[in-house]
Parts: sequence; structure tokens; C-alpha cells
Amino acid sequence: IDGTALVTGVLTTTAATVHTNGITMPDSAKAIFGAGDDLQIYHDGSDSYIDDAGAGALAIRSNSINLQKYTGETMAVFTADGAVELRYDNAAKIATASGGVTVTGEMAATTMDLSSNAVIDGTALVTGVLTTTAATVFNGGFTSNDSVTLASSGSSKPVLTIKNTNADTTPPSITFQKDSASPADGDEVANINFYGDDSG
Repeated sequence: IDGTALVTGVLTTTAATVHTNGITMPDSAKAIFGAGDDLQIYHDGSDSYIDDAGAGALAIRSNSINLQKYTGETMAVFTADGAVELRYDNAAKIATASGGVTVTGEMAATTMDLSSNAVIDGTALVTGVLTTTAATVFNGGFTSNDSVTLASSGSSKPVLTIKNTNADTTPPSITFQKDSASPADGDEVANINFYGDDSG
């Protein structure tokens, strides 16, 4: 057919059809696959859809899958037997690996439950309350802008241990320092209070 063929009914072919110039379909016209119209691909004038209403799964299979913006900017990369990478503005932020997950940048969470050890190489800023049910080890020390409370509601007593394992004469120490721009005679440097509390 050199010109235009208008088919108002159903066009049935028993062999493959070749469209050298592509297929043009109007808005909301669907490309339908399956005996039960299970898979449908269409555009409604505003959004595009891939609808899979069948009983099985929609499998997208490849050795590597890139989800991209229409301009080519990558949003996510899925590599077979490898990493899954999620990006923000084309910059990787979350990447899986054989040993776990790498997060680049700040991670905000309303709740975090760690069932194993957490290793923090940099600085952890806790603006609320940090509660631990097991021992907490600070190999490089820690800084608190407010107060530190050791509490126990069970039969075990809270214990603060300051330990030095180096084979030298450097002892562990506790330093009380008041950092003031205008210190005055008689300023209190530190207080150590021992008291009982029977309020429950």
C-alpha cells in the first residue's frame, strides 16, 4: 500500500507486519496484548500508561536497566548481579552492594532500629535523645552540647567506664573545663553532685 489504508474493522494478519516509519496512535488509543487484554500501553493526552492487569507479574528483563528522564538524565540504574543505584538530579544518593547499602549525603529518618553494630567514621549529630539498650563505645570520644544521662530501670546499675588500652604510661582522664570569654574570680569550674531520688 503506497498511500493510506483506512480499516474501520479488525485487521488480522497471519505473519509479521513491518512498519518502516513507525506507528502513530491518537490519544487514549491502546496497544493491547494478550487474549484477555491483559497488557495495555497508551497515552491519554497528559500521561502515559503501561497497564498490566493479568494474574502474573510484569517482568522487565535486561542485564542493565536505566530509568531516565526524556532528556537522557539517569534517575536509577539496575545492574544484574550488581548494584542498584538511585539518583537525585543525576547524582547517586543510594547504592546497594554485596555488603549492604551506601548512602551519599544526609539521611533523615523518623525511626531507626539497628540490630547490629553501627560504625560512624564522621560526626553524628543527635538533636533529640539517643537511647541505647546495650553498651556504647566512643573510640574517639564524644561531645554533648547539653547533658549526658546514664539511666537504668532494671536491676543492673549504670556504669561509666573510661579505659585506656595503650601499652604506655598515658592514663585515662576526666577534664572539667569552663570556656568563657570573660572569666571572673570565683567562677565555678565544675560540680560533682551525689544525691538520692525517691520520687520514683
